[in-house]
Amino acid sequence: MWLDLLHKHGLVKNDTLVVNAIYLFGVLFSGSFLGSVTWILAARLYSPESVGLAASLISATQLLSGIASLGIGMGIVRFLPIACNTDEMLGSAVVLIIISSAITGIVFWAGMPLWTPAMMASIAGNWITILIAIGLIVVNSIFSLLQMVFQSTRKSKFAFWQTILANSFRLVLTIVFVSLNSEGITLAVLIPMLLMSIVSWYQFIPKSLPGFHFRFALSRKAVFQLVPYSIGLHVAGQIAQAPILLSPLFVLEKLGPQLSASTYIALMIGSFIISPGQAMAASAFAEGSNVVENLRIIINKANKISLAITVGFAIFILIAAPFILGILGKQYQIETKNLIIWFVLSSPFAALSKNGFTVMQVQDKIRKLIGISAISVIVFFTISYLTIDFWGLTAIGLAWFVSQAILFFCCLSEIFPKFGHYVRT
Repeated sequence: MWLDLLHKHGLVKNDTLVVNAIYLFGVLFSGSFLGSVTWILAARLYSPESVGLAASLISATQLLSGIASLGIGMGIVRFLPIACNTDEMLGSAVVLIIISSAITGIVFWAGMPLWTPAMMASIAGNWITILIAIGLIVVNSIFSLLQMVFQSTRKSKFAFWQTILANSFRLVLTIVFVSLNSEGITLAVLIPMLLMSIVSWYQFIPKSLPGFHFRFALSRKAVFQLVPYSIGLHVAGQIAQAPILLSPLFVLEKLGPQLSASTYIALMIGSFIISPGQAMAASAFAEGSNVVENLRIIINKANKISLAITVGFAIFILIAAPFILGILGKQYQIETKNLIIWFVLSSPFAALSKNGFTVMQVQDKIRKLIGISAISVIVFFTISYLTIDFWGLTAIGLAWFVSQAILFFCCLSEIFPKFGHYVRT
């Protein structure tokens, strides 16, 4: 509706890069904003221990669902528009993700004493929490796949509404389930995603793909088309996301549940700052994959838009930080404020780096993508591990800033090709 008004007044033309990016930004903005509001509400209603445990569990399941998805969503963006049988391709993708997610969840639970003893001690013998965790992995993987389907068909408005409705329902359930402690927080995430996944399959997908009829399938042709392309991008993406998804667990082990909650909330706000750049990069990937000859024009345009909006968002967060932190409560204010400042300082690097990643994805520079992602992650955790006992959460913020700066300089020739040409000559 609001996008139609922009069209009417000439503020947005029939530019699929911009239109898709606006809706994708809406997905990221609404997810980050409503997610932050939900965590602020949880911080006020639940004990710090419950919030910390739930934040760590949700963060872990997000990481695991990303691993379990095998990067199939990226393959969907690339191949679904040209697929001869969309029903078969989507059905195969869903079957692959369900099998992979279930296996990943079981392995995570079985090995919990090894990789997160603190969480194991908190939920030992609690089968309800364990089943919720496995359910989160499976449902989150399918929920994310559906959003990639909408991106591939240039119907990201459905992903936008899917996100708005799921997060709004989550906000309500966070209040309703307050008596359930940490399980209430996790159920408030699981139930809305499950319901909106069902609605999307039977309402949104048919409108996005006319003639679509869902059926479970496992086509050899679809699997061999999707998996080889997706797996390389998937590995690079999971490496790059590791600091965000593992930091709450790392802080839980080193500093306890209350500071783990502060870390998670600060990460949500940091994600909000860079969401315009992330949306533009996602749209540029879809556009560049279909019109490779215009990739440089697309990236130049994406650089200007994402940088300008990201800087504006960073300034807004810096100004609004005292108000936001006042809502959180005194127990979160000081440490969360330090992390937010570091995220603000690193946001231009993070936004532009995503466009560099887009170029490498389209040009199939997967090895370089994996390499620089691995370097930045190693730097992040090395700095964090060596300094967290002395500096607390400031160590996480400094490590994040340095790792994002490294990513930016490694992607410089992709972001600004004239620089790469100058270096080579």
